[in-house]
Amino acid sequence: GEFGALKRLSQNLSPENLKLHILSRRHFYNYVTKAALTRGMIPVLWDAGGKGDGTMTVFDRNKEGAIYDLGLLNAVRSAAGLAKLPGDTTADYTVASGNNSMRVLYSAKDSGRGQVNLGVGKANMSTYDSVVVRAHVKGSASYDSAGVAKNGYISLSLVTMSKGWTWREKTLGAITLDAWKNYSIPVSSNVADSNALVPADITTIDFFALQAYSNAFRGAIYVDWIVFKSKNGTSDTVYTFNQKAPEEGNDNVVSVALVPTDRVGDDQEWKTATTTKWASTGIKWRAKEQMNSIRANVADGIIRATFPASSKGFAQVSLSDLDGTTVWSKTVHTVAGSNNIAIEAKHRGLRVLRIKQGNTELLSKVYCP
Repeated sequence: GEFGALKRLSQNLSPENLKLHILSRRHFYNYVTKAALTRGMIPVLWDAGGKGDGTMTVFDRNKEGAIYDLGLLNAVRSAAGLAKLPGDTTADYTVASGNNSMRVLYSAKDSGRGQVNLGVGKANMSTYDSVVVRAHVKGSASYDSAGVAKNGYISLSLVTMSKGWTWREKTLGAITLDAWKNYSIPVSSNVADSNALVPADITTIDFFALQAYSNAFRGAIYVDWIVFKSKNGTSDTVYTFNQKAPEEGNDNVVSVALVPTDRVGDDQEWKTATTTKWASTGIKWRAKEQMNSIRANVADGIIRATFPASSKGFAQVSLSDLDGTTVWSKTVHTVAGSNNIAIEAKHRGLRVLRIKQGNTELLSKVYCP
């Protein structure tokens, strides 16, 4: 029959007791698997999905079967005499101390975005003048376009929703790879302040999230803490991620978990737990009938975009908000080769330009001032 043991994350455990709990689950899975096999029985993991507290998930069936709990899986493989899968840098622990970071494993997919709901740590942000995020990003954004090596990108933003779930966000700025960095974002109630995160209602925040936008990127995003700095000079560490990680993310997010902060530099689990849609050779790339990227700019209230098409025909062009809501769309004629399109930029803010022709889909971010 099936067996399993619940992961308990909301029991207010001390860091040491949480470590013992995680190790105990691994020991239990290892012991039951070994005991069953030595008696000629086939053990079956109870894995009903769900993430966070009170779950037993090993594989994420909503993320193409990606491994969600590699440490638990390796405990089972070891009991069956199989080699451990590489990338499990938490071999004998999950929480080595109280200083942990949130790790977001991130795959390259067509959506070009991923989000982690952080929960509302501070509903009223009116007393703060900035938010500081300590983050570390690692991974790969390289791909092959018809035999030509190219590089993609990864960008991060903080998102709020308030006042009837109005979406507002601000980018963290240029991302530094393979190193810790403190990213600071001003907070303001002035809608004219384009350099700040400006919630629709700064006194009643209903939603707070970390948003990623990407092209070809697969890897890991780590956040050690998020600090809200007050106008009077004091600071509140609103998110520490020391004992509990957000339950899950969406789109390109494979899994969200805690890892010891001092192990972030050595953590390579993204190499085995994430996937890439990008081909490794030019032949595969052509077989997928993919095209090069959109080149877009905004000037004088007009979005002007240039994009290639593999053949004469029709393409669906759309402009969407960052929450995925389409604000404009049109079917256009294309010619084989380079094509141009002009769109009135009457939708203020960061937008996603999407061009789809057959099995080929192109994405680009554009900012409409």
